Amino acid sequence: MINSKKCFSLTFAVILSVAAASTLGIASKDNHKRSRSLESDFTRYVIKCKSADFISMDHYISTMQRIAPDMEIRHMLKMMKSIAVAMSPGDFDKMTAEGYDIEEDPERTTVTVESSRELQSQQIQYGINMVRAPETWDKFGVRGKGIRVCVMDTGLFSDHTDLTTSNLSGYNGPEAVTPWNEDVDGHGTHVTGIIAAGDAGVAPDAEIYVVRVFDNQGRFFGSDVTAAAEICREADARIINMSFGGPRSLSTENDTFNILADEGIISISAAGNDGNTEFSYPA
Repeated sequence: MINSKKCFSLTFAVILSVAAASTLGIASKDNHKRSRSLESDFTRYVIKCKSADFISMDHYISTMQRIAPDMEIRHMLKMMKSIAVAMSPGDFDKMTAEGYDIEEDPERTTVTVESSRELQSQQIQYGINMVRAPETWDKFGVRGKGIRVCVMDTGLFSDHTDLTTSNLSGYNGPEAVTPWNEDVDGHGTHVTGIIAAGDAGVAPDAEIYVVRVFDNQGRFFGSDVTAAAEICREADARIINMSFGGPRSLSTENDTFNILADEGIISISAAGNDGNTEFSYPA
């Protein structure tokens, strides 16, 4: 059983989104190598490419690494023509002196839920009726079939018995944490269950596509979310679910989700569990 006491507003948004979603095309991929270490004196940044001398992302990376050879490349954010990096204070000074537009990459954290990886018999949770999921199934004649929901989270414990009837897949590539079907925390498995756990999820017939953004050290950043959003888009996801947030915004993250919204992709992010008026990004 996947416990689903919390995130009722999130589940309501998901089921309404499933009822409204439609199809979308696929974008191109790249296989650029990424570093996942983080030296103690390195800080995460996002560097915007200079439009005047932009040729390609690879060319731009080569140009930047000639200036700052110790710079670690994290992501090529193609939609925003930006590069996510980790670099030392010395390399930051060099890049700043060259006139690059640099923004600090803010950290993100998962929103706490009561996770469960214990293999138990499935039962309907009271949240399903609270968000009126059965009424939506009956009124619109949908339970998520044909809709791909991209879950950005800690991964997925794909052997959970409540998920065996779900259509599960995910991303194993250089732009995210791998493998997608591993979850050392349980958070991503919980969230996926709220959406599509057999008859216990709000959209049990939906396809789930997992992009793992949360590493085993418990860290991820705004650029990781931005890169994952591009992956979701390329995977034909119609809905993106993000049960996490952070106190600081990132312009490339915000601009990416604005573009996705214009393309008809519905992005749902947690506002937090504290019940206050503080903003949580990317929500």
